[in-house]
Order: sequence, then C-alpha cells, then structure tokens
Amino acid sequence: MSGDVYYVVLGAFVVMALLSLKHDKWMFTFIFAALAAWVYYTHETGVTFNDLKDDLNKAVDESAQKRYDSNMKNEAFEYDKSKFE
Repeated sequence: MSGDVYYVVLGAFVVMALLSLKHDKWMFTFIFAALAAWVYYTHETGVTFNDLKDDLNKAVDESAQKRYDSNMKNEAFEYDKSKFE
C-alpha cells in the first residue's frame, strides 16, 4: 500500500474498532483490530496475502507429495512381499 492509502485504511480500522468497543460489540472490535494489525503487518514486512497463500499451497503440495511417495513405497513393499508368500 502506498503511504497515504495505508494511513487512511489503518485509521479507518482503528476508528471502527473504537466505535465498536464503545457500543459493546466485542466481536466487531476484535475483527477490526485484527484487520488493522494485518494492514500494519503487511505494510511493515511487505508480505501480502498472495505470498502467504502461495507458501501454504507449496507446503500442502510438498506434504501431499511426501505422503504419496510414502504410500507408493508401502504398496510396492506389500506387493513384493506377497509374491514370496
């Protein structure tokens, strides 16, 4: 986010959180505070939602590939073992 947009969005989320807190809407307060924290985090680190999504997809693909390889080795072992019985 560019400088001015960042401050406007962060300020809007903080104001909305404070207004929700004033009206005892705790869930909305939590949601707006979390969104403000997310905006702050992404601005400071440069990490975007797409970066996190890509990292998650990569981790899931690697995990699935390892599990698939493990299952294939187990099935191959069971197949070879059955030939000798």
